[in-house]
Amino acid sequence: ALEESSPPRAARHRPQGATPTMGRNVVGSLVAVLAVLPQTSALSIATRRGQSLLGRTPPEDPAVSYEVVAKTSIGTTESKSCKCGSGSFWNPHAGKCMLRGGRGYECGFFPPSVQADVCKEGLFCESLAGSEKKYFHPGAAPASCQPCPAAGCPRSIEEGGACSEDFGLSGQACSTVRATVRDIGAKANVSVTHTAQATVVTNVIANATHTTPEGVSATASAVGQHQATASATAQATAEGSGVASGVAEKQVCIPAADVQAQTGLTGAADKAAAEQIVAKGDEAALDAAYKEAVQAAKEAGLMSAQQAAQDIANKDAMEAAMQAATTAAQAKAQEEATTKAREKANIAAQKAAEEAAKAKAAALTTTTVATTTPTTTPTT
Repeated sequence: ALEESSPPRAARHRPQGATPTMGRNVVGSLVAVLAVLPQTSALSIATRRGQSLLGRTPPEDPAVSYEVVAKTSIGTTESKSCKCGSGSFWNPHAGKCMLRGGRGYECGFFPPSVQADVCKEGLFCESLAGSEKKYFHPGAAPASCQPCPAAGCPRSIEEGGACSEDFGLSGQACSTVRATVRDIGAKANVSVTHTAQATVVTNVIANATHTTPEGVSATASAVGQHQATASATAQATAEGSGVASGVAEKQVCIPAADVQAQTGLTGAADKAAAEQIVAKGDEAALDAAYKEAVQAAKEAGLMSAQQAAQDIANKDAMEAAMQAATTAAQAKAQEEATTKAREKANIAAQKAAEEAAKAKAAALTTTTVATTTPTTTPTT
């Protein structure tokens, strides 16, 4: 049986300290790999299920329209990290770094996925032609590190082994959305009290009869005129309806740390995870800004509609109150003017009747005296 920790011919060429031991860390490595997968999957699922506005139309509402005014994404900083130092390669099955082998080093013992990294710079793992021997790992067969052909090595060696590009995330995802909500209706009831003043001039004709002590009667007519000013207060209530549009602009920013916490990925991320986190931040910021802008636009539109309804109701109530107050003031002034005018007319008519009666009585007295005057005969 072939020992997994001792590749054929490797003892003669293996540098001191390089121990290609495999197997005992394989399970641990697989567990570590599997432990990372659910996080990436969870992020992917969250992205697919997210109710984002990115790349799609907003919720179907014909009264709502929106515009993305500004947008900034989470920043990424790329860095490269390697598990091993210069001149080494990472053996995932052994779970440790190993020194690269020189010319003639048995590289075929390692799994095919690792063989390209086993040899030093300028060498590649060349299979032994015609050999039918197989090693422990599937696909492993006799091969050794040999100089690269003139055309170059089959592939460039990754210095340091198991290098990865890590992306640090910083800053925040921000979205500024301007939303317009149309046809917002409102009603308002308004009560208005108004005081009006009216001036009325009235002419009244009065008849009067007067009888003297002597039994002489006379009738006379007179016109009385009076101007009166009166005030009256009236209250009226009216209902108004208003329709308006609301416009609002809102900005929402979400820190990178919050987005990472939501996705379950913290610290440095690989390129795919970083792209997903950036996209998730953009989606979350846009969704939140959209919701806040629409809500603010509705509130602004409702205020405008309520103001319009109140203005209409106030105008109608004012007109009704003014009309009622004016009518009441006119009636009050008319009543006062008529009363005063009648008093004036009565006084004038009474005076005229008295004067007429007196004149008539005086005329009758003169006639009687003239008729009964005696005649005197002289005596001789």
